[in-house]
Amino acid sequence: MTEVPKNITGSMVALGDVVQLSKERSQNPEADGFERYIGLEHLEPNYLKVRNWGDTSDGVTFTNVFRPGQVLFGKRRAYQRKVAVADFSGVCSGDIYVLDVKGNHLMPELLPFICQSQPFYDYVISRSQGGLSPRVNWDALAKYEFAMPPLEEQRRIVKALTATAKMTESLFNLYALGNIVRQSLLEFILDHRPHSTTTYFGDVARLTKGISYKSSEIGDSGPYQILNLNNVAPNGGYRTEGIKFFSGQPKQEHMATVGDLFITATDLTLKKDLIGAPLLVPSDVSQPLVFSLDLIKLTIDTNVVTPKFLFTLLSSKNIRQQMKAHGGGTNVMHLDTTSCLRIPLVVPPIKEQNYLMALLNPIISQLMLINQRIEAVELIQKAIVSPYFNSVSKVGSAL
Repeated sequence: MTEVPKNITGSMVALGDVVQLSKERSQNPEADGFERYIGLEHLEPNYLKVRNWGDTSDGVTFTNVFRPGQVLFGKRRAYQRKVAVADFSGVCSGDIYVLDVKGNHLMPELLPFICQSQPFYDYVISRSQGGLSPRVNWDALAKYEFAMPPLEEQRRIVKALTATAKMTESLFNLYALGNIVRQSLLEFILDHRPHSTTTYFGDVARLTKGISYKSSEIGDSGPYQILNLNNVAPNGGYRTEGIKFFSGQPKQEHMATVGDLFITATDLTLKKDLIGAPLLVPSDVSQPLVFSLDLIKLTIDTNVVTPKFLFTLLSSKNIRQQMKAHGGGTNVMHLDTTSCLRIPLVVPPIKEQNYLMALLNPIISQLMLINQRIEAVELIQKAIVSPYFNSVSKVGSAL
């Protein structure tokens, strides 16, 4: 049994001791007064608020009812880290568990943070079953065990986590505003460069697809860090979320290094805004790298365009919209790697590219700093919850 931290005076409990599945159903949601429904695609990774939904008047077969304050947990492909708390009533997909606190031992406000914690996800992923679309069943989920803090301690934890959640939301909003400034400045600059020429994406970059691997080759340690969708920030760029390691023997073509440029080949988000998003490997990544099938490596003609300027072009609103137009699929969008090569690019001479980047770099640096702060807040959240919610092997119910 894992040793309980000494500062915790509560008991070890299984999740099923303090949490239950909601059994409320609606066979005719619209007639029962439910106006909105939520599918798994509406939940955003690492974001507790529900900002997207569907209209039941459009027709829906979902019957699971959820109420304000209940926790929605995506049981399919749990590695996507989809957990949310709705502030309205509706119906949701069968791929979403509707969770309720039972009894008075666990504060309802703490439950979503438990479901967001890294130890919880490590447990869930290890218990998920299936090939391309693994799911975790309730019996396995209910056996997750953690140290139950006393109620007074829970209140302090909730207060701290609520503050970090508000800070994260503010930083996301600040990043969005800063990105608007960057996009506007870039578009203005490109519209006023008389020496620019129009070329095509395929003329300046050669595309290489990533590595295919077995689940047994991926873990929390290994000789190679593997780049995947989790490492791509919402507006492009690199983030450290969900870093995993590869223990196999990669081919040289699947290796990556600092300064390499990638675009996403697949997109699991609702709005499909991540397709074709760029990722530039930063200088502080020291581990040898390989990249997954979700990413495409670009081999660039540096006589025509610099990696940093191409990254900036691929981050622009115009190119992102065109990338989206070259994607196909419903729940999962895949980039058409042949047709996207025909996307036109406005490319100034190298000397002007360097000058333009000097103008844009102060804004880009601030956006990178905001991203770092978002990750720092996420680390604080993990530091708060991890000592409490580490799963242990076997323990009886303490309640």
